[in-house]
Amino acid sequence: MTTGTPSAVRGSDSEPSPGLPVPSVGVGVIAIGNRAELAKLLSGLVPACQEYQADLVVVVRRESDAAGETGVRICVAGSEATEAELRRRALEELPTDIVVLTTDAEPLVSDWSAALPRLSQVVVSREDEVPAADWIGMLQRYAAPEPGA
Repeated sequence: MTTGTPSAVRGSDSEPSPGLPVPSVGVGVIAIGNRAELAKLLSGLVPACQEYQADLVVVVRRESDAAGETGVRICVAGSEATEAELRRRALEELPTDIVVLTTDAEPLVSDWSAALPRLSQVVVSREDEVPAADWIGMLQRYAAPEPGA
């Protein structure tokens, strides 16, 4: 873990207190959909992970499932791997403090550039701590469009 002000909370209204540990964030994509769904998800997720320094791994059954994807760590789990085995492989591959798992068929959020910085901020902020069970709800709230937008 690192300390100080992470790039992961840039642009937020409240910065973490100096010296508090900044958790590392990783995103595991479970590739169970088609190539177009994976490409669409990665088009928003890759730049957000780069900007907010989140680790990203895509777990596929066959290497051909992610052919042509660049700038992404691909892990091949085997053609007979179940969805549970794909998820387990993603967890094994991500050495981060926080791991978010999503699929290309049904992504957890649509705006990763809004969701990723909030993950680190929620964990670090003492005023706004969110229990782990509420993280999915928190991500979905931040991914929703603003009323009247």
